[in-house]
Amino acid sequence: MTFVPTDPVAGDWIGPRFAEFGPRVGAIVPQGFEAYARILHPVQLDTDAWESWADVARRAGTTLDATSVWWRVAGLGEYGDHTQADPEEGSLPRHTFDVLRGLLAAGSGEDAECVAAVWNGWGHLHGGATMFAWLADGGPAPEPPKPPPTPYPAEVLDGPVLELPAREYFTFTCTLATAHEPSVYDQWAAGDGAGWQSPQLLWPLDRSWCVATEVDFDSTLVGGPARLIEAIVAHPGLESFRVSPSDTFPYT
Repeated sequence: MTFVPTDPVAGDWIGPRFAEFGPRVGAIVPQGFEAYARILHPVQLDTDAWESWADVARRAGTTLDATSVWWRVAGLGEYGDHTQADPEEGSLPRHTFDVLRGLLAAGSGEDAECVAAVWNGWGHLHGGATMFAWLADGGPAPEPPKPPPTPYPAEVLDGPVLELPAREYFTFTCTLATAHEPSVYDQWAAGDGAGWQSPQLLWPLDRSWCVATEVDFDSTLVGGPARLIEAIVAHPGLESFRVSPSDTFPYT
């Protein structure tokens, strides 16, 4: 296993560097880094088809900038439109995460040991319930199906968590070389291997950068050295903007 539970004390440095909780950069990723970037989560149209926010803005006749919110870019009402595909909230798509991982590894090294924090509120982490029905015909009731197992062991579910404003997280260690492998997040965070869940927080032991994907946001924030942020914003595989800790994402 390349994804190992670790003491949440490893994340104690983060809380003191957060701004007051809210829809602003400095409340999602720690303040104090040299530069920051916002990576927009692409919109999945089909299994292998993705669309950028810029594509959507051109089609909708709207504008896009560093603090744009999705429903305005897409020309939707404030509460969305069920006919419109939306960018995923709370998880950076795997192919986009892999591009970012490569840029992080270019500066820190593939073998850089990191801490990954996963929000403990995801329902699938705690197992699930099942329900069934049958038509009574006088025979014995069938055996009910077994609920799916929890993807995390008891030592994680019942252990200490990283407590940050409004959120609690399970913490693990991994390396940048293994952070993108399907076994890391499919097995531990999705349980059945069918899904993908990027971590809510990821940082190296030297704390030179931090990646943050808030569970209710459709974008990922990165704080780190200016050269890293420049590489992120310049990469054609990432739709991203430079931002500052004080930037907000207004939802109304």
